[in-house]
Amino acid sequence: MQNFQNEVYDEAFRLFSLSAEQAYPAAQFQLGVCYANGLGTLEDMVQAFSYYLKSAQNGNVDAQYEVAVCFEYGEGTEQNMREAAKWYEQAANQGIVEAQYNLAQCYSDETGVPQDLKKQCIGMKKRLLREIHTHSTI
Repeated sequence: MQNFQNEVYDEAFRLFSLSAEQAYPAAQFQLGVCYANGLGTLEDMVQAFSYYLKSAQNGNVDAQYEVAVCFEYGEGTEQNMREAAKWYEQAANQGIVEAQYNLAQCYSDETGVPQDLKKQCIGMKKRLLREIHTHSTI
């Protein structure tokens, strides 16, 4: 079973690589996931960050969030809270709840952005409303 799984990951990695070369944002993101988790290739956070960034620059909201996380924790790149906040804001503006929360935390802690309690409260409110809506529809 493990051998079959490895073959699937190897083939997925090959296909994502071909598509990523054509600047397809979803493939760039998935190639980043492969590198981040060692799926079909060796784990390499520098490569993962590189593909996340390409995808994010091409508008992939999931990649924008991952780029922010990489900047926040210094995974595959130098830690840079100003860049993390910038990418969290882009993802937050497109509805990524985790990005909204993390951006609000950046404002609260004054990490990467000047302290702005109004923006922090708005971010927290958006997250809570999303959570309430999600749980009420289940």
